[in-house]
Amino acid sequence: MVIEPMDPAEALSEADQRAEGAEDEDIIKYNQELKLFNSSDYFGKSKGLTMSYDKNMRVKFFKAPTGTEQKTEDLELLDTFELSDLKSQYDAAVKWEETQAEKAKKKEEKKKNGTDAADGKGENNSSGAEDTKEKKEESEDADAAADKAQKPKLKLSVLLSRSGYLQIKTAMVGTMHVGADPVRKQAQLTDDGI
Repeated sequence: MVIEPMDPAEALSEADQRAEGAEDEDIIKYNQELKLFNSSDYFGKSKGLTMSYDKNMRVKFFKAPTGTEQKTEDLELLDTFELSDLKSQYDAAVKWEETQAEKAKKKEEKKKNGTDAADGKGENNSSGAEDTKEKKEESEDADAAADKAQKPKLKLSVLLSRSGYLQIKTAMVGTMHVGADPVRKQAQLTDDGI
């Protein structure tokens, strides 16, 4: 399986991403080659993939000859799929995660403000400083969780049938579905021809 962006100009190299300040866990590999299934998988299998990918992508499936490793150009192309709405769905998932994080922060602030008001009504003890430290740590943990939640993952489920037919069963970004459209081969009829 070969993964590439539909617009090659959008594929930032790892060095470019590092130059922009991305950390190692946030670096996206825009061009990837993966071996999904062995040649002995005749009974059909399913493989789930989870990756960071925020651009519209093209997924190509190749059949490798048994026993030899060859370059992608020499392999037999089985099928190609395009996820052309991935960018918009990714942006929508990021926006949704941000709104959820904001709601969680507001809820935490309300809870904190309500607890502070209750604590300040005549109780004057030395554990107040400890409570404040615990609340700050909790809010920092919530902020860190909110930052991590803003980077949804792309999840692909690839199906290999007994006959060798490949398909992308599901494609999701966070909780949102992404359309995986098969690309018509030259040997296939057009819609008008059908």
